[in-house]
Amino acid sequence: MRQAYARELAQVLHRTNDGDRLMAMFQAIGDESYFHSVESTPFYVVAGYLGTTDSWAHFESLWRESMHELKIERIGLHASACEAGRGDYNGMPESRRRDMEYRLIVDIAASGVWAVGAAIEMAAYRNHAPTFDRFLGGKYKKYNKPYLLAVRNWVASLGLVTEHLKSREPIAFVLDRNGEFWRRAEEWYHLDINNEEVEYRHRLGAFAQDSRMNAVGLQAADLFAFSWMRHLTNRPPWHWKELSEGTTPKPILTVANEGFHFDSGDVK
Repeated sequence: MRQAYARELAQVLHRTNDGDRLMAMFQAIGDESYFHSVESTPFYVVAGYLGTTDSWAHFESLWRESMHELKIERIGLHASACEAGRGDYNGMPESRRRDMEYRLIVDIAASGVWAVGAAIEMAAYRNHAPTFDRFLGGKYKKYNKPYLLAVRNWVASLGLVTEHLKSREPIAFVLDRNGEFWRRAEEWYHLDINNEEVEYRHRLGAFAQDSRMNAVGLQAADLFAFSWMRHLTNRPPWHWKELSEGTTPKPILTVANEGFHFDSGDVK
């Protein structure tokens, strides 16, 4: 039987200084979402779930069984395409597509993973982008991109919301593949690991990208990011209420807006 992805990830990516394998306690899996294009979207979202190795292994077991029962093992669930009935979901009845989304929500809730999201209000970003260029300066201006800023804000949120926990274990981060900006995201992440001014740097463990059919937790992250994005643009899908109010603990959501202050996102 295939070992759960969460445990494989922990074993492969987390090692002590002497090379011994170390099982990670926390893993965060996230995805991005925006409307139409980066140039026109009103918000840019990076969101996903935080869980222990065991909770992610439980989610994977549940969702793979659900995919088998739903006969979607080959395609999984891609939120935007499923919602619109496009691509692999073209011709599927709306009732079947909704059932797929519902089953994923049930498996998310049953696994006990915790939703955390970071969004950028793009009107504010566009107003302040030149200021960010000057602030970052020189070779660091290359990090002034919505994807990179949203990823960094998401990582920071996860680092800070776990500060009250007794465990000091690092978090292993997994994001969906982004061919254009991944290397820069990885570079900035490792700069933060070595930056003593980053107060949560002890939480920064492995940083990896993967596909949603291998790391199936990315399908959960994709659904949450898509649903929150729609909520922020006043087009909430039916599953936003279930994702925001039907899981425990409640999501932690931050939005960088005008002035680029970070406000806790009230979930309503």
